[in-house]
Amino acid sequence: MKKYFFLFILLCPLSAISWTAYIYDDNKDVFTLYPDSLWSAKNLPLAGEDEFRPGTIGYIPTKLGYLEDEWYMWFDENNDVVVFKAFTQVPICALVTTEFPNGLLGKDEYNNLISGFDYKATFKIDRAIKGKIRQKFMEKALGQTAVDNCIADNVNQFRYYFKDGYLIDAESYDGLVGYAREFKGSKLFEVIQRNARNKHADEASVIKEINFQFDCFAKMPPEHFKLAYNDVYNYNMALVWFSLYGVEGNATLSNFQLCVPDAKPIDISTDSISMVWGSNIFEFKKGILVNVK
Repeated sequence: MKKYFFLFILLCPLSAISWTAYIYDDNKDVFTLYPDSLWSAKNLPLAGEDEFRPGTIGYIPTKLGYLEDEWYMWFDENNDVVVFKAFTQVPICALVTTEFPNGLLGKDEYNNLISGFDYKATFKIDRAIKGKIRQKFMEKALGQTAVDNCIADNVNQFRYYFKDGYLIDAESYDGLVGYAREFKGSKLFEVIQRNARNKHADEASVIKEINFQFDCFAKMPPEHFKLAYNDVYNYNMALVWFSLYGVEGNATLSNFQLCVPDAKPIDISTDSISMVWGSNIFEFKKGILVNVK
């Protein structure tokens, strides 16, 4: 189930905001007025989510046969809403607060409507791939047929994997995941990438550390990950995480050595090792961090 930050708008009835609904026709590249007769609950298909009542945003894509995770929405400050096909910028419908002449929403009006739309900021692939999405939807939306249960999406730079007709996994071309991908292009990302490349000769280890650094970033409050924003820690947020949360987080020796390769080993035994960095000693047993002092 998707998590919506604006659930009240998603489920808000048509009568409260007075939307006029327009449906996008892929073949004719035109929006047409959505017939009022279709707002009857009895017209809901068996597939989809029956929680979307007639007059709500989710009702129209459900009525048109889309599953809940196969669409996403964007709205502007006037509460005009555009519903798009997941993984694309192709609209499904538009709910606007103004009714246009002749029952048509023209290209100029539509372009003005989405003038503030930012695809990358609105649609989150990481969130979408955790949902229930059909292979046949992806093939039609992306205009590709899966080969060996895989679709390569050159627009979003992802490979999607399917089993039994549904999306089961995805991987980005560059190997980045989660916050690492979201922060790509930022100054923080550039610093962490540069530091990782200074530590590792192979790109696979560089990507692995970048992903882990941003994973640690996501797990800590700002007052903690910002402790790494200096010349001493050199933006090594993983090192801060190991120090503050590593024991309870079952941090591994392999990830520690990946991110802190300059730590010195001491007290080595058959199943334990202590690593020294600065004034801290990190004690590992059977590859898991058990104490920091």
